[in-house]
Amino acid sequence: MVVFQAPIAMDSFYAFTSTSVESPLENRLEPGRYKAALKLADTKRGIKAESGALPFEVAPGPDTVQDPAGLNRVGDAVENADLPPWIPFAGAAALVLVLAVGFLLGRRQPKG
Repeated sequence: MVVFQAPIAMDSFYAFTSTSVESPLENRLEPGRYKAALKLADTKRGIKAESGALPFEVAPGPDTVQDPAGLNRVGDAVENADLPPWIPFAGAAALVLVLAVGFLLGRRQPKG
């Protein structure tokens, strides 16, 4: 059974070096043993390589943590703070403004 299959474009990498390939899955893998296969192809040069079966195991995760670090209490405090509804939008606008100024300052060319 194939769980995931997709083409992934990579940049150049060279023999005797290492690299990694990551791609998100739609669903979390259930604990158990699996096999992965990697097929590489360079269509410009007509080169292909296959890894064969690469076994790996997904271990059971820890039990679900209820309210990690009191996050629900923080959310409740924010909801019950009676803040005007425009506050989040003002914060988002300020963040965008700071990022835009940083971007523009980063693009300036040094004189000389």
